[in-house]
Amino acid sequence: MKNLIVTAAIAIATIFTVNAQNSAIILGINGGTNFSKMDFTGDFAIQDEKTSRKMGFQGGVDLGVKFGNFAFITGFKYNQRGGNTSLRKSDPNDPFILNDGTLDVGEQTTTTRFSNLSIPLLVRYQTQGDLAFSVSLGPVINKGLGEINTETSYTLTNSGNIGPIENTFTYGDLGDDLFKSSGMGFMFSPGVLYKVGDNGVFRANLTYNSGGNVVNKNLVVPDGFGGLRNVSGSIKSSSLVLEIGYEHRIDFNIGSKY
Repeated sequence: MKNLIVTAAIAIATIFTVNAQNSAIILGINGGTNFSKMDFTGDFAIQDEKTSRKMGFQGGVDLGVKFGNFAFITGFKYNQRGGNTSLRKSDPNDPFILNDGTLDVGEQTTTTRFSNLSIPLLVRYQTQGDLAFSVSLGPVINKGLGEINTETSYTLTNSGNIGPIENTFTYGDLGDDLFKSSGMGFMFSPGVLYKVGDNGVFRANLTYNSGGNVVNKNLVVPDGFGGLRNVSGSIKSSSLVLEIGYEHRIDFNIGSKY
């Protein structure tokens, strides 16, 4: 991660040196709707389980520096993430087994919710003009906030509707922590910028945010022989974000602000 940040910093410095004219400080706010999902492999994968996106909120502040057509954008974003899963079982020889010992077939649905504080490290390119098109990309640092919550419900053939059954998990690096406390992801964000007044810009973006594998590598699970072993597999979190924002630009060079 350190090498990635150093490489990105060198690339950004080179771009900004070449584009030393037409520069400004960027201060902004943003908010939007977050459609997130999780993909499972290894110990976390269940045959025939289907995943889908859940809706949440994302919002934060932007800080950046613009040089010509390029900008470096960072800041802080609060985002609600998670996903939905569903699993149907119709074979009485392979039923659901509930905590109270109930055996039944039917459908299980689970919603997982968790929150991150994200710090993006993005390079943005934009075209010229009052109406401009842009594309931003780069790494993002994600820090877990609070706890991970799941709600599981069953619609069973004999037992009817059961749930939601709630469970709570924690971030950390101990053997019973489900998610690691922080990690690196990647963002890709095309968008549109519209100039308002001398120093203002409205923007709209469609952002793909890959949170990477969020599993704590020290998590232990049953080994099937009465003992424990380290987990094998991943939970990869990703989201699509529809975001709008406003930027105020403070020019610090003689010449055009845009």
